[in-house]
Amino acid sequence: MKEYLKYSLLSAIIIFHITDSFCQSKFHNPLPAPYQLHGIFYVDSLYGWAVGEFGTIIKTTDGGESWKLQSSPVRSTLRKIYFADRNRGIIAGGDVGGPDFPAVLCTKNGGETWIDNNPNTTTSEGFNDLHFISENLGYIVGFTGAYKTTDMGQSWEFKGGPGWATTVFFVDEINGWIGTPVGNIFKTSDGGESWEQISNIHWTWNKDIKFYNSQIGWVVGEGLYSDYASIHKTTDGGFTWITQDSIWNRGYNEIEIFDSLNAIVVGKPGVVLYTDDGGTNWYSEGTNDLGEYFDISMQGSRKWIVGGSEYFYPRMFASRETGFPWEKKYSTIVEGTINQIDFSDSLNGWCAGADGILLRTSDGGSSWNNDELFAINFTSISVPTANDIFIAGDNGEFVKSTNGGQSWQVQQAFPNYSPIKIKFFSKYYGYSIAPYNSWFQKTTDGGNTWIDLTSNGYFTDFCFIDSLVGWALSGNSIGNGPLLKTTNGGESWIDTIEIGNINAFYFHDNNNGWIVSNYSMYKTTDGGNNWEFLSDIFDLTVLQFTFESNSKGYMLAVDYNYQDLYTIYQTLDGGLNWVPLRKYTYLKNIFVSESGRIWGVGEYAQIFSSDEVITSVEENQIKEEINTYLLSQNFPNPFNPITTIRYSIANHSNVTIKVYDLLGREVATLVNEEKPAGEYEVEFDGSSLTSGIYFYQLKDGNYTETKKMILLK
Repeated sequence: MKEYLKYSLLSAIIIFHITDSFCQSKFHNPLPAPYQLHGIFYVDSLYGWAVGEFGTIIKTTDGGESWKLQSSPVRSTLRKIYFADRNRGIIAGGDVGGPDFPAVLCTKNGGETWIDNNPNTTTSEGFNDLHFISENLGYIVGFTGAYKTTDMGQSWEFKGGPGWATTVFFVDEINGWIGTPVGNIFKTSDGGESWEQISNIHWTWNKDIKFYNSQIGWVVGEGLYSDYASIHKTTDGGFTWITQDSIWNRGYNEIEIFDSLNAIVVGKPGVVLYTDDGGTNWYSEGTNDLGEYFDISMQGSRKWIVGGSEYFYPRMFASRETGFPWEKKYSTIVEGTINQIDFSDSLNGWCAGADGILLRTSDGGSSWNNDELFAINFTSISVPTANDIFIAGDNGEFVKSTNGGQSWQVQQAFPNYSPIKIKFFSKYYGYSIAPYNSWFQKTTDGGNTWIDLTSNGYFTDFCFIDSLVGWALSGNSIGNGPLLKTTNGGESWIDTIEIGNINAFYFHDNNNGWIVSNYSMYKTTDGGNNWEFLSDIFDLTVLQFTFESNSKGYMLAVDYNYQDLYTIYQTLDGGLNWVPLRKYTYLKNIFVSESGRIWGVGEYAQIFSSDEVITSVEENQIKEEINTYLLSQNFPNPFNPITTIRYSIANHSNVTIKVYDLLGREVATLVNEEKPAGEYEVEFDGSSLTSGIYFYQLKDGNYTETKKMILLK
């Protein structure tokens, strides 16, 4: 084993696993966040936060009129949130259906940065609920029971309780209750030092428990194996419970108690109930929406509720004092999948997608209009001018407008049942490809007629820089070579150097291009005749490249660990280094407008943009190394038998890096000593181990990060 301190802060490596906190990014649809929201908390009349799926954190400083995305260091489902003041906050989360992706996030600066202080460092058990009795004293509960903090989440002490706790509430420093998914109610009278099961509400998944005082309380939930909701009340401290409401095809998730008589319950589908007589009667106060609601927060006398629909499409409502009781605080222009976005200039752009989704903007994306006119699954759109819009459908439809979308022409031009890709460079010149139907054609008259380009072979993808110069990937399926070049609009092709298994490529101009092959990235500066190796990109499958200049570009890729979630990366040095702009998205297509703004669209109607503020890769690396922790992916990976692990620490502290096998057994200790802040690398020799999957874990105080590596002999 060898370890080195890297004295130079500037290094030619690809950085993939740092937080995406160095850009101004936002979603334009859905709003105020792209995913379902699970928790909301207002610390005063102006400052509030909401959290949800895939690490979503949003913040308002104007009482909920506008919300801003904050950067999250985790992909977890974030469930509950609490703030002691405008700066200090804590979030608990984890997947509710299984013990996965635990998270306990803490901030001291209003959410500008979050640190994961998850106390479960050796297992993957998540958390379902949190409750704070005072500014610093609080509890979280999850799959292993309860944990207690007396310093606002900086440290945690395990306090036992049931193996799977779903909800927790304390009325003072010593008296508290826990609910479980099998109906059990546990109580502590000594601040969590011991817990006693005091009752059981059979076959009920207790979602939320709240008490008005030491005797009066409610618990709400749903059937453990069936869709019926229930509200139960106790007047003897939880030893006995009276059923106040039980109904099929519902689920209750949260209750907020105002006094001994007034309370509100939210759940699914679109359930909002209230009582003003202690629960003798419950009245519906619907929102005219059938989403699922998870949490309630008070903003003075104003109530806020949040939720979503099928993990996506957020729901957010605020109460009104007059008129209809709830004001809608979320927006969705359209629901469905958006397949492509294109801008003709800095102001005019279009989105196209499944089931006829067609959106347009004339103000650079600040607002979007829904122009759904067709029952067509659009697969591709190209907008060479503000007046000329060309769209392809998966049943062979070709739709175009020559007057900015005021009127449209539809014809059957392409093969049926194929994901058509089109690109136009003017109102006349364009190309289309259908990889699975042996179709590669061009048009010189705006799509009225198409000229076949497959006489030189079978093509699977193309990239043209203008109407004449372009490259096409030849083979039987995406990933085969060679890469061919044309300078005369496809009439003839030049065979460039063959590199197999190409899964993504892009050319910015006649000379500069990039490809990814076998998890390695290459660049050419002579039009594809020669390729220079840039770096390995293990664990990433690249979906798309796009470059604004020869140095500044973007990449859309999926991480091996999260195969259904995509990340947008940016490079400022021609592809040598990459940093993430936005993680954990369902984006399918990216585009750089004339203004230099990166746009992305995808599933669940996501529309995303980013105005990055990175001035250089080197500057960003220095900031990350000084201010954050980082455990990089080992290289090479897979390895035999030696690999290198790079890591950074933010403060002088005791650092450990240990290696574990699949059963969680420790097989090696690579680092265990005091170290100053800086960037390091350590060498691991697996010659004494058998082939297989191993995990290496960095611990530094309350910070923990674990990654996977593969030993192949």
